[in-house]
Amino acid sequence: DLTVPRLCRWAASYALRRWMPFATVVMSLLLKVGLDLLKPWPTVFLIDYVLRGKTMTPAVEKIVRLLPGTPTPYTLIAWSVAATILIFLLSWLIDLAATYANISLAQRMTYDLAGDLFAKMQQLSLHFHARKSVGDNIRRITADCTCASIIVKDALLPVGSSVVSLIAMFCILWRLDA
Repeated sequence: DLTVPRLCRWAASYALRRWMPFATVVMSLLLKVGLDLLKPWPTVFLIDYVLRGKTMTPAVEKIVRLLPGTPTPYTLIAWSVAATILIFLLSWLIDLAATYANISLAQRMTYDLAGDLFAKMQQLSLHFHARKSVGDNIRRITADCTCASIIVKDALLPVGSSVVSLIAMFCILWRLDA
């Protein structure tokens, strides 16, 4: 009786065996969510405060005073463009790190599962091995062991990241206009 939650817990147990690479993947996904939440703000600043001339809130005014140079419309436009480029580059770097960490975690999980499966195969009787094809057993150990990493990196982590992103975006929108 294999249920989806039980299958997810089983796959997550292989991810948690390698807690350091798993923590790296989770951290990079959270940083990516944070940068995704920052992406629209330079444009919002540019449109609202520079182009439309809206009165700055005290928090925005404090940030503008921290920027080097005089706060003329041209320098504020330059800072908005620079912030957009910086967020893009940081997002790209975090995405690169997340991809690298994901590959590393997936390989480690696959090796762990293959090792467990190989140890289990060695415990089986000679009668079992006489009935099964050697090629099928080898293929199961070498090819089917990616299932745990696929469940974690292609299902659980993206769902978790999307839920965090959705909750954070909802909180921001609620704060802006309840």
